[in-house]
Amino acid sequence: MVGLDRRWPKFGHTYDQERAAFNVVLSTWMAAASQPEHFIGGEYLSRAHAGDPGAPAPLTQVSRMDERRAFDLLDKYVLSEKAWNFQPGMLNRLVYSEWETQVNAAWAYDP
Repeated sequence: MVGLDRRWPKFGHTYDQERAAFNVVLSTWMAAASQPEHFIGGEYLSRAHAGDPGAPAPLTQVSRMDERRAFDLLDKYVLSEKAWNFQPGMLNRLVYSEWETQVNAAWAYDP
């Protein structure tokens, strides 16, 4: 997110470009941030067949170490104050404009 306002919008364009770029980065970040939750109180599933050599049990508890690592990631990248420290100036530019590029949407600008 740092530097987003230096790249968008391009000169002569609306601030919709910056909002769209923010949404892409934020949605990608949120998808990555949701991954640790799978390791908290979770189980690993094995598709091995009975009698397969070295096969684990069908369900194996996630180790405490992996759970702790997941908690630490959530703490640092989702729950901490620094995780949501967006620049106020950038947030002020994430606006809707009458020149929205989504022309097929019901709410979009239609000259």
